[in-house]
Amino acid sequence: MIGGLDFDKELHLYSREGIPVPSVSAILGFMGLVPNKRFFKKSDALRGTYVHSITEIMDSGELDWDDLDPLLRPYAEAYKSFQETESFFWTLTEKILFNEILWYGGTVDRTGVLNNADITLDIKTGKGSLTPAMGIQTAAYDMALHDEKTERWILYLRPTGKYKLYQCEDPEDYAAFSHGAWLYNWSRKHKISELEVT
Repeated sequence: MIGGLDFDKELHLYSREGIPVPSVSAILGFMGLVPNKRFFKKSDALRGTYVHSITEIMDSGELDWDDLDPLLRPYAEAYKSFQETESFFWTLTEKILFNEILWYGGTVDRTGVLNNADITLDIKTGKGSLTPAMGIQTAAYDMALHDEKTERWILYLRPTGKYKLYQCEDPEDYAAFSHGAWLYNWSRKHKISELEVT
């Protein structure tokens, strides 16, 4: 199911009719699938937010390259290289999603067609590579969007001006997120903030 949610952009919180709805990120955090805080800087998240906005503008063909921050330019060049190299078109961009059955919300970066395949795409920035968490994240978006599974891809935009595509291929990603979402909501229902065995 798509939409049906209120979203507080500043706090990054979803709700429906005043009832909190956990985000995909919150559930991944509950599952322990978050970046190590020792290596993850707030500036990295801020950069990602800016780059996502830039790619949206580039999709419309309206980016003012002369007004672009030099620190962000390599990521724009990476996305431009993607645009010029790959065959694609997008059907949804930065779309808020809601899965009412598993009770979670999220915002998918892109859905559409890439090289003749229906896909769900998440955009990352930096020097990283594919992780299990990314597969589970894209599975969450796919489950909120489609009755049939689509190909799931990560588009990494590098600070070198290059890009790299990674496909998420583990079919168990769907079950992993489903169980995580169910357990997250169960724990909130019983007012359990952490799971402990004593």
